Amino acid sequence: MVENKKKKIQKKLTPIQKYKAMSEADTLKEYVELKKRPFRMMWTNFIMGLFRGIGFFIGMTVVGAVLVAFVAALVKNIFGGLPGVGGEIAKAIIYINDLVTQYTASSK
Repeated sequence: MVENKKKKIQKKLTPIQKYKAMSEADTLKEYVELKKRPFRMMWTNFIMGLFRGIGFFIGMTVVGAVLVAFVAALVKNIFGGLPGVGGEIAKAIIYINDLVTQYTASSK
């Protein structure tokens, strides 16, 4: 009798509902397994945190590079045309390039 009711209920479920029920059962099973082995849960969380940190680092590098390129183009187009400001920026760039070449020459 109980078997017939279960079969009737399963027949009424759509394939999506069946998949959802199976997925929830699998999720619960995985959760119980993680609770049984706490080291595995710590390891999983460590790896997840590691990849989140790497993703954050790469993302901020890309955003920073775009921001620097935007500011450089802005400085070149706007401040390069203003008298006095463009010359000061050019002097600063030349000074920084000289420092870099001196540092690389001394480190060889």
